[in-house]
Amino acid sequence: MQAGKLRHRVAIQRPTETLVRGEPSIAWSTVATRFAEIKSNEGRELWNARQVQPDITHRLELRYDSALPLTSKWRLLLNGRVLNILAITRPEERPVNWLIDCKEAV
Repeated sequence: MQAGKLRHRVAIQRPTETLVRGEPSIAWSTVATRFAEIKSNEGRELWNARQVQPDITHRLELRYDSALPLTSKWRLLLNGRVLNILAITRPEERPVNWLIDCKEAV
């Protein structure tokens, strides 16, 4: 992973359940802000990923952070756009980077 390609700032958010007038509600809190590379929507790798999960609109690459328990229940904010996480992988199972497949919320 080249540092120069990590030029898009993304906010990583996790859901927290709160009570609003006695009713449970989901509020999103920003846990961290990181720089990411947005992978192209083209190419064999993403095309293959879309065969498994056709809803993928974005694939982002971020540096791995062991202190951040990132799960598919979390979401990312990219320039005010909400990206729901569909899958998180670590290439070769090495703690170097995350590849995150996302679907943009409409």
